Amino acid sequence: MINKLFRYIKIRIGIIHTFFSNITKKAFTRAGRPFHTKIMLAAISLFISLLIWVFIAWNGNTEGTKSVTVRIQYDNLPTGHIIYTPTKTLDVKISGRISALSRVEASDIKVSVDLQGLPVGEYNLPTKVEVPATVRLRSWNKTTVPVELSRFIERKISITWRLEGELPKGKIISSVDISPEEITVGGSESDILGIQAINAILPISKLDENGDLKALLEIIGTEDKKNIERISSSVKFVKVKVKLEDEMQADKIPVKVSVVGYPIEGLELDSIKITPEKVSIHGKSSAINKMKELILPPIDITGLEQNIQLMVPLRPTNLDPEIEITGPESARVEIKVRNKTTTKTFTDVEINLVGGNRNEFKISPHVATLTIEGSQTSMDALHSSKVPCNIYIDVSNVVSKQLTLPILVENLKEGFSIKKIEPETVVIKNLN
Repeated sequence: MINKLFRYIKIRIGIIHTFFSNITKKAFTRAGRPFHTKIMLAAISLFISLLIWVFIAWNGNTEGTKSVTVRIQYDNLPTGHIIYTPTKTLDVKISGRISALSRVEASDIKVSVDLQGLPVGEYNLPTKVEVPATVRLRSWNKTTVPVELSRFIERKISITWRLEGELPKGKIISSVDISPEEITVGGSESDILGIQAINAILPISKLDENGDLKALLEIIGTEDKKNIERISSSVKFVKVKVKLEDEMQADKIPVKVSVVGYPIEGLELDSIKITPEKVSIHGKSSAINKMKELILPPIDITGLEQNIQLMVPLRPTNLDPEIEITGPESARVEIKVRNKTTTKTFTDVEINLVGGNRNEFKISPHVATLTIEGSQTSMDALHSSKVPCNIYIDVSNVVSKQLTLPILVENLKEGFSIKKIEPETVVIKNLN
């Protein structure tokens, strides 16, 4: 708006200047007297100067508004933690004299969110806006922003590979060399621990005559695309050399594995996952047609106390000598166990308030329904009305009149976990 006003003033002054120049030329032509001409020029110059001064004075003292997009600054991030937030900027509206507004840039305004003392979790936190003393703050478009605070960890993971496209007819892969063989990934604890594998994607159509290509990596185990984008890695691409050889006949068959025995008392088998789920084989058609699946030797889980991952050779003892298996030398078998659990629901559990005086806030609702999960032994030992934890909301950073906050859990007894909290959030009103 200010730039448009200055352009308008410049155009109008140019028109006035042209007008008076024409008058001056005519006066000089008609009068033919230098003294009279000088007086005329002095009068015109004085008039133009006064006109410019009026425009500038009017522009500088006029009140106006201005909208500025400002990047949010997240302060006091705990060491060893990382945050994810979809909100990167705020639109701030300021008012004041136009001359002062014209000098205010986005870097002169501070929009901050305080993370001081927050534990791991998801929050809606208040935003704080500070503007220069020469202008006034009118409004901003978001008083709170969603923030997810997590512990930051790194992990080294070996790279496997996955074909994309069809091999030339009558060809199979004899070997795949990947460089580097492993990469380091970093991000939130839940995202990184959820990674099951990292594959180098091998698009067959992009193989050069030497079998070389630059392969893109894909993360397996993090289904949410948003979460995949939050994971950082030491490399985005790897160099791959693929060697092909002639085959007689090829097929892909599923890999199967069974278990024998039972985990320790109180645990039970949860799931078995095999990577890769299928393998490629080649050989004589008579042998290929007989082999419907690749069965690995059974795994003994007697006395198993925790989840395990095993690398099992993809070489069953009963493999037909006329069949060859191509691809990875081993399969990763992930066996998960879980507690034999039961649940219990507690109703009308009082929601505590931390970081403020309860008389200064109204909580709605002030009670919640809590479902606890734990072993049968732990549940039997629990008093029928005794909740094994405290639930609360933290209002230490609350400055708004009304705000929605998550219900947090503390002092949860060992052996129990929170299955469900209803509701998950409450509305608080600042009574001051």
